[in-house]
Order: sequence, then structure tokens, then C-alpha cells
Amino acid sequence: MLSAAAYIESVWHSRAIAKGAEPAGMAIAQRYLADAAIETEASVGHRLINFVARVARTVPGTREQLSRVRGFRSLGDTYVPFVTDDKDAWLSLNAETVAALRTAIPAVHRDSIGAGFWAE
Repeated sequence: MLSAAAYIESVWHSRAIAKGAEPAGMAIAQRYLADAAIETEASVGHRLINFVARVARTVPGTREQLSRVRGFRSLGDTYVPFVTDDKDAWLSLNAETVAALRTAIPAVHRDSIGAGFWAE
């Protein structure tokens, strides 16, 4: 919601500047809001992929599957929630991570991860 609000405000500034209702200097505010919107989206995306992986690993069979996938070994049986400091236990949201996660989780859940933007 914050990202959407920042984006809308950025568009409002853009339109007001174009109409001469705001000084051109407000483009700095517009740029800040646009950057904030993108940073918020990326941050939420990274949190979401980590949430999905950590919920998926609560199932012992899935945890074993995660430990066999190169990018998820740190989330296998050696991962201890709230204790593990291994930087590889933190995932980035990108096409490769989503594809790998789809191979590591039970088939019944694969369609939900592939829905939307990341669909193959």
C-alpha cells in the first residue's frame, strides 16, 4: 500500500509540474517518491520469497528437498530459525529463485508460486 501511495503521489507531482502548478524543483520530490515505491516493492518481494521458503520448510519432506537444491541448502536441516546467520539463508526475489523454489516444494503448491508475473 505504501508503494502504491508513493507511486500515485509521484504521478500527481508529475502532472502538477507539467501544468505549471508546481515549481520544477518538485521533481526532486517526484523522484524520491518513485524511488521509494520501487524500493518498497523490492523489499516486500524479498520478504515474500523468504516467507514462502520458510513456511515451505516447516514440512519435513520439503525441508529435505530444499537441502538438495543448490540455492536452498542453507534452508535445509541445518537452518535454525532466528539463530542461523548464514547469508545464503536469505533469498532474493528473482526468476531463478522462484524457478528453483518451484522445484523444491511439493507439486500441489507449484502453481501458486508460478501465478502472475513469474508464470512460465
